[in-house]
Amino acid sequence: MKLIIHPGEVLDHEFMKPLEISAPTLASNMNVPAHQVTSLIDGTMNVGADIATGLSQTFGTTPEFWLNLQARFDVGSAKF
Repeated sequence: MKLIIHPGEVLDHEFMKPLEISAPTLASNMNVPAHQVTSLIDGTMNVGADIATGLSQTFGTTPEFWLNLQARFDVGSAKF
């Protein structure tokens, strides 16, 4: 069985918690509404190009890192 992980879970567990960054702080740093960050963490919002760019600038990653996480989640979640 393959584990499907939403990019928001990666964001929360691998970046925000270790760096002790709150959702409102991250949202402010990215210049987006706080509900977008909380929705991403909750898995109810997907990573698009704008969010991927903001996350990459904030955490020193690439936009492709975040978009690839989203693509893997989408493919893994697809029902054939």
